[in-house]
Amino acid sequence: MASAPDKLAADIGDKWYNGKVASNRSLNVPYGGVPLHSGERCRWKVRVWAPLNADGHDSAEGTGAMSAWSAPACFEMGLLSPEDWQNIQLEGVWIPDAFIGPMASLMNAIQTDGTPITDAADNLNTLRVLEAVYSSSGENRSVRPGDIW
Repeated sequence: MASAPDKLAADIGDKWYNGKVASNRSLNVPYGGVPLHSGERCRWKVRVWAPLNADGHDSAEGTGAMSAWSAPACFEMGLLSPEDWQNIQLEGVWIPDAFIGPMASLMNAIQTDGTPITDAADNLNTLRVLEAVYSSSGENRSVRPGDIW
């Protein structure tokens, strides 16, 4: 696991590198790298050696050959402590500018019988976020987009 794409491409695991592990586990492997921080983006890739016996050792007929690396992937750490969060006071009902593009595209497509520049899933998620914003404001509580519909 690396902190930057170039390090990952060069096989430099500056966040975590555990080499070959003789195990039949591929899920719920405990993290053994350096501590990660709020909002930190990490890149990772994996490969496997095959085949393994049930006890996790190279089989007698196996070559122990390793696979190619997986495609690079990334994740971003969430906010880990209360100090990382910001309290933003909102008054009244608001619609962030970020929603203008997807919603304008959708409305234009409906009116002109055309195709929106965003896909259906994006438009539905935008509507969920908008509904959550309105519900949060109207009910004076936090409503998550996933709780809508």
